[in-house]
Amino acid sequence: MEIGRGEAKSDQGRNQQWQVADVHRLYQLEYPYPLPNIDRLVDRASSFTLLSFMDAYSRYNQIRIHLQDEPKTTFITDSGTFCYMVMPFVLKNADATYQHLMDNIFKDIMGTNVEA
Repeated sequence: MEIGRGEAKSDQGRNQQWQVADVHRLYQLEYPYPLPNIDRLVDRASSFTLLSFMDAYSRYNQIRIHLQDEPKTTFITDSGTFCYMVMPFVLKNADATYQHLMDNIFKDIMGTNVEA
């Protein structure tokens, strides 16, 4: 992945800095894991009298990125150079990775007590 910096003049004549990260290679890799059909999940859930929802939104950003893959997520800001240590939403395969993890965690009760 290539990362560069540059300068440009704004409409008001001020110099502004911008940064560019070429992430094409990150988006070429595809993890073909099937995602559940939302309509099917809602239909199944509507037949139950008691529902409980897990706060999966805040946990989504807790999936650790392999140490050797962290440099692939590098970005530069005015404060320094950083990389993600946990999976961000913006990665191409983040949803498939998350679904695969949920399926593995709940595999023994999936379809009977849990829908994910």
